[in-house]
Amino acid sequence: MALLASCGPFGTGSYFRKGISIYTGDGTIRDTSQPTPFFGTRAFRIDLPHFRFDHPFEHTFSLTGVPVINHTPAEIYFEVPSGLTSSEARRTNATIEITILNKNGIVLTHVKGPLNSFIGSGRSIYVIRHSWFQPIEKESYRMQVKFSPGSGRFEGYAHAYIECRIGGL
Repeated sequence: MALLASCGPFGTGSYFRKGISIYTGDGTIRDTSQPTPFFGTRAFRIDLPHFRFDHPFEHTFSLTGVPVINHTPAEIYFEVPSGLTSSEARRTNATIEITILNKNGIVLTHVKGPLNSFIGSGRSIYVIRHSWFQPIEKESYRMQVKFSPGSGRFEGYAHAYIECRIGGL
């Protein structure tokens, strides 16, 4: 019984504050760590501003001071509007293109294609091999997001986000 109790989360966002405080880029960063005595995780998530899912969108975001957790790569996700699942979004012909560049303009990762070419989980969509980038402490990055809406009348707001999570303390 004691082992089962130790595997559940005791709350989120309680002990990755140093990494959170160094981020000064666009969007909102939050500690999504799940501390437990034996199998906790250290994690963060950077949510970039939302945009309309039924309108074209193009913007370059600043990512300055992205935290580094034990040299673990961060993953890029695209989240579809609430009320719409990733599988429903993938049935549209909407396209997304996300590029992360370093301060010298060198492309670190690039994801482009129709939503139906991405993998979905809940409301999040990603591409396994191309959704990762390795942040370096105190570096600055730019993240370009281009979205073209598909057919159908899907309303609501979507956004890109970056997440990094590592298990074991």
